[in-house]
Amino acid sequence: MRAPWKGDPVERARNRARQRELQKQQDAEQARNRERQEREQAERDARQSRNDRSDRNDRR
Repeated sequence: MRAPWKGDPVERARNRARQRELQKQQDAEQARNRERQEREQAERDARQSRNDRSDRNDRR
């Protein structure tokens, strides 16, 4: 006989599966956000580098 405070084992398994799926979705979203932020930062850095070169050329 199982302990009554533990609840239905099938329901607990279903909840664990739901939590795993939610965690997987959150991990995927975080990875997409991180990639987007890295891409945007690289674009900003490239733009800044171009601007710096342009400024140096203008001063000559």
